[in-house]
Amino acid sequence: MLIKQFKKDYVPYLIGIIIPAIANFATIPIFKKILGPSQFGIYSFYLSLLLIVNASFSGGISQSIIRLHVEYEKKNNFFFEALLVTVSISVLLAIPLFLYVNYNYHLLYFSFLFVVALFLSNLYSSLLAITQSRLMSVNTAISESLRTIIYLPLGLFLFHYFPTYNFLLLIFIALVFSYLIVCIFLIYKNKLSFSICHTTISKIWVTCKRIFNYCGYLIGWFFLCYAISTSNRFILAQHFGKENIGHFTASFDILNKSIVLLLSPVVISLFPLVVKAHAEGHYNQVKKIIRQLIIIEFVLLVFSLALYPFIGFPFLNKLLLTPPTNEYLFLEMQVIAGTFIWQMAMLQHKFLELEKRTITMLLFVAISFAISFSLDAILIPTNGVLLAGIGYLAGSIVYFLLTFYHKRETDATAF
Repeated sequence: MLIKQFKKDYVPYLIGIIIPAIANFATIPIFKKILGPSQFGIYSFYLSLLLIVNASFSGGISQSIIRLHVEYEKKNNFFFEALLVTVSISVLLAIPLFLYVNYNYHLLYFSFLFVVALFLSNLYSSLLAITQSRLMSVNTAISESLRTIIYLPLGLFLFHYFPTYNFLLLIFIALVFSYLIVCIFLIYKNKLSFSICHTTISKIWVTCKRIFNYCGYLIGWFFLCYAISTSNRFILAQHFGKENIGHFTASFDILNKSIVLLLSPVVISLFPLVVKAHAEGHYNQVKKIIRQLIIIEFVLLVFSLALYPFIGFPFLNKLLLTPPTNEYLFLEMQVIAGTFIWQMAMLQHKFLELEKRTITMLLFVAISFAISFSLDAILIPTNGVLLAGIGYLAGSIVYFLLTFYHKRETDATAF
């Protein structure tokens, strides 16, 4: 039953992911060509900052929504209360981030747009989690497609008609508008409104405590997860300047995002199903499907590494206009391996999520980040981009091995 439902949901996720994949694939080389490596490096820096904050805070809440909604009889009330928690956190984050961005970039309008983009991205993440919890896979795919379809054309339109305006201002206007449209779409599709929600301040507070009891450690987990893949660019920017990391961020992001977009339907469609199956006691089905998916992803990793030097690297080099050197080939092989192994780790660690072992998850990712960051801090200043992906690869491997070992140790009890 679980595998049948997974296949049913995976198809719309996969179809819907093709459009975002194409849009994301096109965004990086197009923006890099328009902006140039220097401005593209600055854009990538601030976009990464937005994403790491979004992933840290809204990521934990989103996982809580998917994991905890099965425990509520009045699910609409729970969803509405969870959205209020998201809004509250976003407001608390707005002031320090506004001050930080304005201090570093010295443009008031951009600082304001940055916190608006963060607010809407956090809201969107929670709305997407609600949609996934209801197994509305088609609407999830539509919203992801719609967001990416709006972002790129609108950005190009603004570049064309307002060429004298600040480039970051134009990009974040497009980003804000794309998030706003999909938030409205998901609110409509989920039929969320004040009129259908019957809650009180005390109930909201109880829900808030339940969410943070579950996701309190997840906030740290999400932050460190994203830091494993992005700390390299912050270290590069520190030593070589934001203006000099354009080639690196273009190569890293297009490979990482393409692989994640290919494999993310697996994790997105799987988690709500395994939560339900786990709650109903179907442990063997959960183990079987996760094991099969890990094997499939490992096979894809082997084929990707074998073919990339001959097919992928020449194509990506021409697309992004990156230096056609062995230095970049070695970097991109590190990114491919690290991304695939990280996605395999995300499947393996579902056992920890199901058991609500968030402290263990945080401990494991902290160990992985410490190793990843240490390697980046030691190797990047002297080797530049040549070894800028080693920390990411090492962190991915360590997290996978830790979750795999823990699964073997607990197999006899929990599963």
